[in-house]
Amino acid sequence: MDEVQRLVLAEQVWSVEEYHRALKQCCNVERCQARSARAQRKHIGMAIRAFVRLS
Repeated sequence: MDEVQRLVLAEQVWSVEEYHRALKQCCNVERCQARSARAQRKHIGMAIRAFVRLS
C-alpha cells in the first residue's frame, strides 16, 4: 500500500467515525428502551432516517 492509498483510506475511515459519533450523540441510538430486536431495529432505522434528513 502506498502513501496516497493509505491517505484515501484514512479519510474514509474518519468519515465513518464521524458518522457514528454524530449518530450516537445527536440521535440517541444507544438510549433505545425497546426490548425486542425488531423494535430496536426500527428505532435505529428511524433515527438514521431523521439524521440524514436533518443533516
